[in-house]
Formats: sequence, structure tokens, C-alpha cells
Amino acid sequence: MNKTKTKKLTFKDLIAKKLAKDEKKTKIVEIPIFDGETVECKIPSQKELFSLLENLNEDTTTDELVDIYIGLVYKYCPLLHGKEIEEQCKEELGNLPKEYITNVVFEDTEILKIGNELCKVAGIDQKKLSGEVKNS
Repeated sequence: MNKTKTKKLTFKDLIAKKLAKDEKKTKIVEIPIFDGETVECKIPSQKELFSLLENLNEDTTTDELVDIYIGLVYKYCPLLHGKEIEEQCKEELGNLPKEYITNVVFEDTEILKIGNELCKVAGIDQKKLSGEVKNS
């Protein structure tokens, strides 16, 4: 038998949980990329991540995952927003949406690393999630 100790939540516990969730919405985290470099990002909501990741399966290619993460990284990395960076990337972007600044600035491996870290800091373990979905 599993002897895990359980605790009945109180109203105070629920309020603390809600406050922690609200604080997480505005928290900025530093995500390591490579060679000691970091990039500051906001933490996405689990709901948004579930929506983005719901179509992932064992046949999802790395390129498809990079495409999913491009918008995510753009949205949650304030460094990628602004007139200066838009001007610097304007020629390479052409007619592509602004979120593709992510692809101009970062290599695919960096986009994957940032995207995976955003999932991790939001509390989502993709391998566990895909295993649970596959087994349900």
C-alpha cells in the first residue's frame, strides 16, 4: 500500500496557491542558452502551453517543434520586442510576421532550448505529459 501522507487543504492554503499563481504570471526568469549566455523570459501559463503542445506526438519532427516554439519564445521574451530589433531584422524577415524575429536572432537549437526551459519553468514535463496522454 502507498503510505503517502495527505493533507486537507484549508482556505488559507487555497489563497496562498492563488497568490503564488498570480506572482508567477509576472515573474521573469533567466534561461541559459549556451556558453554562459542567458535570455530573460516571462513564464507562460500552463493553459497556453497545453494548447500549443496538444498536437505533439512521437511523429512530431524537430522542425515542427521549432515552428511551435518560435511564437512562444517571441511572445515571452521581451528582449525580442522593440523598434530597434525590428529594424535590424526587417530585411531578413521580409513579409513574415514579427514572431519570426526569433528565428532571425536565435539558432534552432537555441529556440528548442528556450522553449523547453519555458515549459519546464511553467511546470510542464513534456516527456511525462506525452507519456500520460499516450497511455490514456
